[in-house]
Amino acid sequence: MYDPQSSKLHVKYYLSDEDRRKVIKETGEAGCLLLDYYLRLAGREHCEITDKVTAFHFGWTEQKAKRYRRNLTQHGWFRQVKFNSANGRKPVSYYVGKDSVMDSYII
Repeated sequence: MYDPQSSKLHVKYYLSDEDRRKVIKETGEAGCLLLDYYLRLAGREHCEITDKVTAFHFGWTEQKAKRYRRNLTQHGWFRQVKFNSANGRKPVSYYVGKDSVMDSYII
């Protein structure tokens, strides 16, 4: 079961113009739109990022949301890490932005 209090979101809260152009070049305009959505979610407490909710938000199919999330992940703009804790909780950490994703491998 999802426990919103155990999930974390790691992010740089903005994209520079240069980064925005890189995202569009690597993942297309829909990928950039999705990344902006993830950045907006960073301001919320205890958010959960799912393809189903994302698809509903944009009026996309769930498959399209999944495809663009995977594209962002493949190009290093997004990463989600799921854990199993000893007490049975399953926290998720989200990393949004190239810097955050790169830092997540160092930690």
